[in-house]
Amino acid sequence: METDALYRERISFRFMYAIAFFIGLVAAGMLGLVVYHFTVKPIDNEPGIGWLFIIEFFIMAALTVFVMQFRDLDIILTYQGIIIKFGRIKKFIPWIDIQSYNTITEGLSLAGGGWHIGPGRGGWSAEYTVIGKPRLALKLNAGIIRNVIFSTGNPQEVSRLIKKQTGKDESR
Repeated sequence: METDALYRERISFRFMYAIAFFIGLVAAGMLGLVVYHFTVKPIDNEPGIGWLFIIEFFIMAALTVFVMQFRDLDIILTYQGIIIKFGRIKKFIPWIDIQSYNTITEGLSLAGGGWHIGPGRGGWSAEYTVIGKPRLALKLNAGIIRNVIFSTGNPQEVSRLIKKQTGKDESR
């Protein structure tokens, strides 16, 4: 499905490296407390608190791995539809499911970034976005998720290809 790409783009979300680094430092600190607690002396003379540090270490390590899933956003337009990927999180939108679309190039909505699914106007909404990058908003006519917003570095080209594949003009 991905080999017949009409358009392919990868946007690096550098901010996620900083967040993962910070969470990784917290995990390393928890691991240090575990080692100190079990090899040097128990902290506060509480032998059970070491297990709490182990649990916190594993939570922070797993969170670091999870955050790293959002370091690159891939947009792939194929003859079948649009593929949007944040690491292992993937969404495929067939061309026939696109009811309308529009470009967002300015405003407060560009201030956020990441992956989000939740209720919105007109049904459930999914966002695959990078801070400060232009976005395309798709309104879908099928499925539980009826609105999809994704970032792109080249909104004019993506809009042109959506128009070519769907035969629909951009809504304003």
